Amino acid sequence: MSGNSNMKFLYAGIAIALLLSILAPFLASPDPDGLESAAGGVIEESKMSELEEMEPAVSSPMPDYAIEGMGKSGEIMAIA
Repeated sequence: MSGNSNMKFLYAGIAIALLLSILAPFLASPDPDGLESAAGGVIEESKMSELEEMEPAVSSPMPDYAIEGMGKSGEIMAIA
């Protein structure tokens, strides 16, 4: 492959990655992920609500893969 062909391949890859990061928040399922649904089946509901209300041991810079207060655009920025 020539250098020009490599650059076209690189630009195409970057464009695809950006397109996926923009579309991902709109295509993602609002249902709980595998870990949450498995925990829901093992832990009773009262204990689960207690766990959800607890403060995390270490705060996340982007909880739930989003930037707080920005809505869907915050999710896109966090992914990108």
